[in-house]
Amino acid sequence: MLHRIVHVFIAAGAFLLVARMVPGFVVPDFKVAFVVSMIYGVLTVLASIVLFPLAWTLFIFVPRPLWKILCLVFVNAGLLLACTFIVREFQVRDYGQACVAALMLSVITGILDRIWG
Repeated sequence: MLHRIVHVFIAAGAFLLVARMVPGFVVPDFKVAFVVSMIYGVLTVLASIVLFPLAWTLFIFVPRPLWKILCLVFVNAGLLLACTFIVREFQVRDYGQACVAALMLSVITGILDRIWG
């Protein structure tokens, strides 16, 4: 349980860091980053449940490393855009910015989870 709480704080920090690096990706403060990271986590779990049958179907035809990258970027970018409809203070200019931000969020949270998780 503690690991999940730490991960939410790490994700919130990653959202703030990515907002500084990606133009058009706006997170005004830590409170908004924390809320978005929690909603993003819930949406990720729900998307994985819904997309699981599709993932197994595509897994047969698409090599595993390529599939991971496609999921990492495109699905997570869609989830980021979905978060913009839920949290008004959180903004992403377009899908391209969401793709860049999704990739950066995954890398940053992965590194920070290895350090503190």
